Amino acid sequence: MTPTTVVIVDATGDLAKRKLVPARYYLSSKGRLPENLRIVGSARSQHTDDSFRDYLWEGTREVGGLSVTRKE
Repeated sequence: MTPTTVVIVDATGDLAKRKLVPARYYLSSKGRLPENLRIVGSARSQHTDDSFRDYLWEGTREVGGLSVTRKE
């Protein structure tokens, strides 16, 4: 199976935090994404991997109607 790569430019921006990442979470929870999906984010803001994940996780939690659980 050919991998699919999604590149998010300005991955620390409002669009990524409030729309793109929560939509990816929702589609994943429904089994509607390819198995070999890779997401690459690019931004000017300085984040560690963990702080970036936390930032996007907050956006995903804030979106109404999603019951989210975090895999550690």
